[in-house]
Amino acid sequence: MTTQKASREELLVRAQQEDATPDELLTLEQAKRKRDREKKRKQREAERKVKAASTALDEREWWNGNRETLKPEELAGMLAQHERVHDLLDWMELCGHENEGLDFVSVEETTADVVEFVKEHGVARLGYVSKTDLPPDWSTRQYWRDAELLEKVENENSQTAQYVKFGLLPALPDWRVERFLVDKAKWTWQQAVALVGQYVDHTDTVRYR
Repeated sequence: MTTQKASREELLVRAQQEDATPDELLTLEQAKRKRDREKKRKQREAERKVKAASTALDEREWWNGNRETLKPEELAGMLAQHERVHDLLDWMELCGHENEGLDFVSVEETTADVVEFVKEHGVARLGYVSKTDLPPDWSTRQYWRDAELLEKVENENSQTAQYVKFGLLPALPDWRVERFLVDKAKWTWQQAVALVGQYVDHTDTVRYR
């Protein structure tokens, strides 16, 4: 596991170095990897725009208005962490498969990264399980116009509060972690929900601790 972790870190460092190097100074192989990463980022950005277009415009305006209240360095830090989260989400989807132009990363290695990331950053509670008895469809509502609902969402935890206020993820969404660990890493459901901090109460209801 230590060797796998070192390999993962080396890949990230190499990618950062290649991205920061002018194309004319890269080998053909390095330049291709750089282009493939940029292509993936653009694809991810296009997918986000499509999703945003299907959401109420006011939500985007709500996020943008809140972002304007942040100091530039604070916003930059949030944006950088948001990108790290999405990079890991990409690895969660791609790991275990040969992907053209991308380095092979095992499910085991990615699982170790996910566990470490969750332990360090927690999760954003964007699934159906909540601590404050949120309605399951809260994210489809105009929550920013409902003071009581917004307060409940923000009281879930700081990670969820940041997302609903700024539209930027500081942590992995809980439901994505659970799905990855059960479907791909082959953890038991009980192991997966325990990692994100959930439990089953005496009424057989899944809740957050």
